[in-house]
Amino acid sequence: MSPEPVAAYWCRIPSRPNFGDALTPWIIRRITGVHPRHRRPDEAGRTLMVTGSIIAAAGPRTTVWGSGIMNRD
Repeated sequence: MSPEPVAAYWCRIPSRPNFGDALTPWIIRRITGVHPRHRRPDEAGRTLMVTGSIIAAAGPRTTVWGSGIMNRD
């Protein structure tokens, strides 16, 4: 039986690919051995955030491994 996917959020804007956000699924697979399932930050349930400028989207059920910032505002 294979492990359940990890629910994680990373930015996926096809017109603006971002290296940091693209690393999220790879990092999760390398650390956990499990393929992540993309989840929007406003969906119910626990969500993992790993890379990118995503901290503003974190909620009370979010676990943040790492985050960057785009600007000071």
